[in-house]
Amino acid sequence: MKTRIGILFLLALCMLPVVAQDAASSLGIQVKQGYHTTGRGNTDAVILCIDLSKCDPKVQATGIVFQLKGISRKEINRIKIYQTATPEFYATTDRTLLSSQKPIGQCIETFFAPSTGYLWLTVDVKKHATLGAQIDASLFSITYSADGVSKTVDIPSVIGDPVGEAIIFQTQSIVYAPTSDDCRYYRIPAMTLNSKGDIVVACDRRYNSNDDLGNHKIDVSIRRSTNGGRSWSAQQLIAVGDTTNSDRYGYGDPSLVKTPSGRLLCTMAVGQEPFFGDMHHIALSISDDGGLTWTFPRLIEMPEWVKSIFVASGKGLTTSRGVVMFATNVITELGSNVIENFVIRSTDDGENWEFTNGRVYRGGDESKLVELPDGNILCSIRLREARGFNLLTENGDVIRDPWRAKSLYSGNSCNADILLTPQGLIHTYLRHPSLRRDLSLAVSDDNGSTWRKIMSLQPEDAAYSTMTLLPNGDLGILYEDGSFSSGNGYAITFLTITKKQLAKMVRQSKKK
Repeated sequence: MKTRIGILFLLALCMLPVVAQDAASSLGIQVKQGYHTTGRGNTDAVILCIDLSKCDPKVQATGIVFQLKGISRKEINRIKIYQTATPEFYATTDRTLLSSQKPIGQCIETFFAPSTGYLWLTVDVKKHATLGAQIDASLFSITYSADGVSKTVDIPSVIGDPVGEAIIFQTQSIVYAPTSDDCRYYRIPAMTLNSKGDIVVACDRRYNSNDDLGNHKIDVSIRRSTNGGRSWSAQQLIAVGDTTNSDRYGYGDPSLVKTPSGRLLCTMAVGQEPFFGDMHHIALSISDDGGLTWTFPRLIEMPEWVKSIFVASGKGLTTSRGVVMFATNVITELGSNVIENFVIRSTDDGENWEFTNGRVYRGGDESKLVELPDGNILCSIRLREARGFNLLTENGDVIRDPWRAKSLYSGNSCNADILLTPQGLIHTYLRHPSLRRDLSLAVSDDNGSTWRKIMSLQPEDAAYSTMTLLPNGDLGILYEDGSFSSGNGYAITFLTITKKQLAKMVRQSKKK
């Protein structure tokens, strides 16, 4: 009899998670991981979102029990619970603070006023938190009232502990949040520094459609940071589409560069036709005051043999000899789907442009340029699987046959960036075998022939990225962050990796 009772007891224990899961699911409760990065000194970093929007309207949450995982309580000052009516925390100021407390212990219980919609578990990160430390939490139970009756439902880990955690960086900020400033979708980040060392960024404002240029009107937005990316100026639209003019119907895919005089250039695709159609102009806007004001975009006419063209988004290159260069995607025969990569350059601060001597790559896609220590130019080409490369002179003369770096493998074809640093060539890329996920950094010591992974920046959804070296030597990265999304696309996120961190990671990668 004792044996039978023991077996029944064990069976009951095994059934508890199933019962709890059924109870949580029947209420319609969903728990989502917040963004996977945060920064020192950040306030209200979202760790969990408890989605009550699909619950019966009579169900109102009044309390939760959650656990801080790992060492997170040593890295944070306060834990807060907010309520919103919308699924995007950073896009709204209409938040209700329900609870705020210091992190005493690992398991925390908190009660608050009856709430519906979305609950947000956020933390305030200490100014001297450990770089690389992880902040995470899991939901144990939720207390709610319905028809005047209070109940508590246990939340099984399969629901209450979603995959992922927030990694602490020196600086992290969301530059463009989905659904903010009357725009649902933001895409295609670009970045440069002005002569003062301020960060200037650009991106597409795609409004209510996430399609590429040619399908709808897109505008280009600029923001600036004077404090290393901790905060940003208000949006400034430097290129606004004109739906009455097919040549200026929309602007998109910005790319930024600073010329030798300190002038900032922003190139853009422009028009109403898609790239595999008749996108035959490049638009150029100029700032001579560090990004405060910009000229009305002028159209750069292309030679007759260029049937369709756009500049690869992100950033251009100014060489040590003062030549400004952009990599471009070109179609030379209408109706063809073969992309050919050419380089355009200017020797007079962007006033006049010419193509370099020859084609850089055939059958590639968006490319980036970097000047090597010997003065030659390395071109990194977007391809599925192994990334493509070519080496050329400043005049565009190809020095060697193109190659593909199998050690820089990405199953998904996606725009990325390459940068020369004191630690070597650094490359962003997506490591997932098929999807746009796992944005990572790699380093090369042999001018791009071979690469070693040094860290994963964003293990979940991510896409386009660009980089720059900040005045203090830290690495600034701007990228499309899909780690938390409610169907509203990417957040454009900025973060920094200190030069000491980067040097340490490069050293460690040599030992693996």
